[in-house]
Amino acid sequence: MKILKKSGALEEYSSEKIKSSLAAASDEANQPLNESDLRRIIASLHEVIEGKEVVATHHITIIITGILYTKGYYGVIDKYLTYVRKRV
Repeated sequence: MKILKKSGALEEYSSEKIKSSLAAASDEANQPLNESDLRRIIASLHEVIEGKEVVATHHITIIITGILYTKGYYGVIDKYLTYVRKRV
């Protein structure tokens, strides 16, 4: 699967990049996610994007934000969105 970056570039999907972003955001929010939490969030993401050839980065951000919300990680959402914005 490819990720469509804001610049228009295509990049190979990496769940490790997303896990790293989430771990950094959760640490900053003082609501650390353990490896099991991260795996469940990534698995939920995969359920949504499964079978897609290309997914835009902003769609990944929206999906992850929704997953965090439904799992009650409210404090992590703001830090994750801030982290994502810094990377743009």
